[in-house]
Amino acid sequence: NSLNLVDIFRCASGVSEHPRRLQYEVSDAGRRFAGEFLETSGITGSGPLICIQAGASQEKRQWAPTKFARLSQILIQELDARLVFVGSKSELRIIDRIVGEINHSNVVVAAGKTDFAQLGGILERADVLITGDTGPMHLAVAVGTRVVSLFLASALAFETGPYGEGNLVMQPLVSC
Repeated sequence: NSLNLVDIFRCASGVSEHPRRLQYEVSDAGRRFAGEFLETSGITGSGPLICIQAGASQEKRQWAPTKFARLSQILIQELDARLVFVGSKSELRIIDRIVGEINHSNVVVAAGKTDFAQLGGILERADVLITGDTGPMHLAVAVGTRVVSLFLASALAFETGPYGEGNLVMQPLVSC
């Protein structure tokens, strides 16, 4: 299958006009939350705002926490990036491990503290989201935020990757 699942669902539902990207309108409350959260978080730095979704639906689809920690350190050192870790409450064990290795004031954790609209508000403010094949990846695309996505294991980028232009997908080619 070389079609993204969005296209398959679009055709199956009878939608004739091709969407160039997913769309989600962030509510005023979601935007307010994002502004207040970032303003009161104590996050420092003047570089790009980068959200990181470190968890995944299956452990085999998730990049190693030590690699996320190293990437985070590079982003802070090279770009003075402000990092916001997003995700669910259940992913805090992964995020806490990463943040513990970084230990920097340019980092804040929003995981477990947002609902869908609030996450949309945070992602809308971000310059980029770094993630695996996750729900937040699709939400980021829908609010107009670019995505760097790491596709691992059984997830295939051409089927469930970020829908739209301007995103970067990294997927190893593994022979069976």
